[in-house]
Amino acid sequence: MLCAEVIVDTSVEECAAYTFTTMSRKKVRINDRKDVLFRQSRKFNDHCQDFLLVRDFGLGLRPRQFLTKHIWKRINGGKFVHAIENVEESELFPEPAIPNPTVATKSKGCIFYEPVFDVHNANTNHQVTKVKYIAQFTLGGIIPHQLVDMTAVGHLSEYSLTRKLFCKGERSLNRELAVNYKNN
Repeated sequence: MLCAEVIVDTSVEECAAYTFTTMSRKKVRINDRKDVLFRQSRKFNDHCQDFLLVRDFGLGLRPRQFLTKHIWKRINGGKFVHAIENVEESELFPEPAIPNPTVATKSKGCIFYEPVFDVHNANTNHQVTKVKYIAQFTLGGIIPHQLVDMTAVGHLSEYSLTRKLFCKGERSLNRELAVNYKNN
């Protein structure tokens, strides 16, 4: 199980929108690595999209296919929730143009966005968001645990990058980033 909790110097809406837009130019540039063989997102509507990612972990392993449905919703108190769940098939990707053979993965997760009061900027209209991420992955097949550990750390580092992207000063960079990874 992967868990991360971070305080981000921006509004709940802006933070949720950045995370939900998996194919934005900025995110594609950050994640444009040689191990990503295929990456595409297709929308059902403004609150739901399917995301297909194929990664090659090397070491003679078959590429892993991640096909997930992303849904977000505003809930009470100005909070947002972003649910991510593995799907077996997608009507948006009837015949994906991905390399064969791949190993299908399974994943599920949730991202919670909550507005918090910034005690350091109490007299301003400065908005701060607490982001909490929880996910679980099954990469399929037999994979060396060192590779699983490296992949988990890389995945969680994306939340540190989000914090740095919206950083409004030295104090916000020094805020604690709580990350928890448990390999079952």
